[in-house]
Amino acid sequence: KRCAGCFAGARFQLDKLGFDEATLDGFCANPEALALPERERLFVQYALKVATGSADLTPKDFHEMAAHGFSKDEIQAIIAFAAYWVMNMVFTQSTNAALAEE
Repeated sequence: KRCAGCFAGARFQLDKLGFDEATLDGFCANPEALALPERERLFVQYALKVATGSADLTPKDFHEMAAHGFSKDEIQAIIAFAAYWVMNMVFTQSTNAALAEE
């Protein structure tokens, strides 16, 4: 499921921001290709990495973020953003399951 639940919940807002269908279809699968300024694209890329693979993170990942110019506070914001995504996914998937008719 990875980020599917969260992304489904955010797709409407991303569409309003002007993201086209092809970009939306590849958003989580290929963040490197997002048509965003480099720093914003890296923010999304790292947030996805934290959200989908937090158990695999190592100090090297955080050193890499810092090497790309992210401050300690900004790295904490990336982690918080990823935590929100994960919480949103758990809420969305649980609610959908609870409300589904058998």
